Amino acid sequence: MSTVKTPWAPWMGEVPMHLDYFQGTMAEAVERIGQKYGKYDAYEFMGSHVSYEKLVAQIHECAAALRAIGIKEGDKVTICMPNAPQTVVMFYAVNMVGAIANMVHPLSAEGEIEFYLNR
Repeated sequence: MSTVKTPWAPWMGEVPMHLDYFQGTMAEAVERIGQKYGKYDAYEFMGSHVSYEKLVAQIHECAAALRAIGIKEGDKVTICMPNAPQTVVMFYAVNMVGAIANMVHPLSAEGEIEFYLNR
């Protein structure tokens, strides 16, 4: 049995040596935060404020639309969108369905996009 050396332990103070991580999907984590802080702003974009409650509803709506077009668990979904709220919603919706989000920067060169689509 190996021993992990932690020479920094005496200086940790009140900081715990180990963290307990949420055991669920990223979409479930956002839902959990939405239940706890539903009325709080999830994000502000171009002067528009959206609550966690509304963000979670948008994710559910998008996930339902993905399922309706046949996206299912294990499918790969390429998302090629700018940094915008719709991208965040799509990312978490794909996760909620159980599919794999393949994020591609929209300004990538044609060859780069082809490379990522063929992976």
